[in-house]
Amino acid sequence: MPHSHCGGGGSIPPGSTIQNFSTFSLGTSRNARPASARFRRFAAARQKLFNMNIYSKELSHKYSELRKNYTATDEKTFSILNKIKVRGKRILDFGCGNGRYTFNIAELGANEVVGIDVSPAMIEIANRELKNREIEKVIFLEADGNNLPFGDNSFDIVFSNFVFHHFENTLKPLQEIFRVLNKNGYFIGTFNTADTSDIKLFNTEIPLRLGKENFVVVHNLIKSDEEIQQSFQKAGLKVLQYQEEENPFLSIEPTYPNKEKVDKIKTIICLAQKI
Repeated sequence: MPHSHCGGGGSIPPGSTIQNFSTFSLGTSRNARPASARFRRFAAARQKLFNMNIYSKELSHKYSELRKNYTATDEKTFSILNKIKVRGKRILDFGCGNGRYTFNIAELGANEVVGIDVSPAMIEIANRELKNREIEKVIFLEADGNNLPFGDNSFDIVFSNFVFHHFENTLKPLQEIFRVLNKNGYFIGTFNTADTSDIKLFNTEIPLRLGKENFVVVHNLIKSDEEIQQSFQKAGLKVLQYQEEENPFLSIEPTYPNKEKVDKIKTIICLAQKI
């Protein structure tokens, strides 16, 4: 939402490049008949999705084990949630991952919290934990962030933790969030952006370490603040707060060949409203 998005709570969406997983080559037989370009593209896309779901199980479990250690933005994010008042409201956790924050939000008194993620492995982990907790007001669904399975004006708040740096096109999911939010509803989310003078690096993959001594390597797309802020504006969401937050758990993987061209990876906390 990255499979773990792994950047926080969510996963890579269909419709975006599958960046968070190892890419396996699609084997072909020497005796195989030449396939049309259209078929080859279809087969490659299907193989990528197949590989993603296999690999995500391993990555999802490792990420879930370590996730409780990545708390850099929690205090600030939940202070904002408390200000906009969660109690009695219906909330969407967009890219819920293993459900960690879904449960935390439910404990703040929300009327209902729906967690969605594109990763079957993450939803499986979340539902297993839900069964252990027996909380009636929490629901987990496998869903695509580019095409939410909800009617218009369905939620009071959309929460998203480290998800948007997995979308190649950030406008589409924000348009969906606008659609499902009630009027005057809020979006509160965290995501990573980067400062770089090489504009060709934007929307390309960058490997990041989450954690210090005990870490997991995940892959984001390099996003610019300008792109994301423009996407909020085009989607119709008014940005009320957009600030960088110190994140000591995040660093660029040393083997990344363009490491010297990326001046800084930034963690952003954003509050926006459907006016």
